[in-house]
Amino acid sequence: MVTIKFILCLFFAHTAWCDTCNDSFSLAVGSYTNHAWFKPSKGKGVSIVDYVNGKLTTSRVLNTSITGDNPVYIAVWKPYLFIANSNIEQGSVTRVFMSSDRKRIFTRAASGSGLLTNHVSVVSPTVAMGTNFLSSFDTYLSKHGVLEVSDSFKVPLDLASEVVANRSLGPMFGQPHPHMVLPYDDGVVVPDAGSDIVWHFRVNSTTGKLTKLKQIKMPLQDAPRHAAVHPSSKTVYVVGEESLTISVLRPEGCGDGLSLCSRIDVLEGKPDEVKLAAVRVTKDERFLYVSVRYPGTTNGLLAGYRLNPQTGDIEAKLGMWNAFGVHPRDFYVIEKAGFEGRCVSFVAVVHRDSDNLVLIERDRGSGMLRDYPALQHNISSPTSVVPIW
Repeated sequence: MVTIKFILCLFFAHTAWCDTCNDSFSLAVGSYTNHAWFKPSKGKGVSIVDYVNGKLTTSRVLNTSITGDNPVYIAVWKPYLFIANSNIEQGSVTRVFMSSDRKRIFTRAASGSGLLTNHVSVVSPTVAMGTNFLSSFDTYLSKHGVLEVSDSFKVPLDLASEVVANRSLGPMFGQPHPHMVLPYDDGVVVPDAGSDIVWHFRVNSTTGKLTKLKQIKMPLQDAPRHAAVHPSSKTVYVVGEESLTISVLRPEGCGDGLSLCSRIDVLEGKPDEVKLAAVRVTKDERFLYVSVRYPGTTNGLLAGYRLNPQTGDIEAKLGMWNAFGVHPRDFYVIEKAGFEGRCVSFVAVVHRDSDNLVLIERDRGSGMLRDYPALQHNISSPTSVVPIW
């Protein structure tokens, strides 16, 4: 049997015969604990959720004495979790050391240059970076015993003046609103929903010094929120929270440096109060997914697209599926996991307003999702999800 399996794998490398699947994995889930603009906040901190033999359980909660209040986003650089604290009094990033057995925990925090730090990424082994709602973004020098701001860029207020004059979408769009940090080449891409700009910066991987390379002006009322990269082609996909579009940026062929090349509509028309949230590219670079948030108590959706794995071109829309929860703020694609005797892929989705984490089975060959959830798990006011050790 081993010989037959080996021979089949030589010829059919992408079939289930060749899959090596773990029966377990773990996720870290951020939350709103007492957010100023989300009064129903009832999160407890960062939940560690384990998937073992087809079941989800919360094995530990890192409470706010460890993570800080409102730990909305999490970046992982083992053995550290970097946490963005979205607090109206002062934004900050918290670094949590967690041993492999999760028994030893040490924490250190550093204040950012603005309020409501809403995203964090790890740029290099010694540099992390966070974005501050309505104002700026910072690099943090992270070494043993040290976590401190290294460099900052404050977005000029006048860049949002045209946006303010042309729409009335509430305070988050009345000022610059850098929303996330996407590591890209030797730097980062930062979507700025308030200014309708995508920033491209070089980051010194040792010192954290920021050097602006380009500001890419997006169409008015686009509200670029979240981005993902196609590594082979260096294509960047940016979701417009308000325009309900995916913008395709490329490093060449459309302008000088990283430039906007094309846009596609995720939804036909512009339904009232519907917004896009997150975008992800699968590790095999063949598929892209986007989460769609509906108002009130309406379940959100996941939209899927097929990509050319070499060029990054969006070749076709696969479909749209129920996300099985309200306000799917973030999701992550689990490439392989054992489930009911099979090796499958999951999309792990967190829903802020229905207090749940959902695993939806995904076909790795076609990219299609199941029309029903594989598993659901209760978590209060979840905001982000990322795999950990």
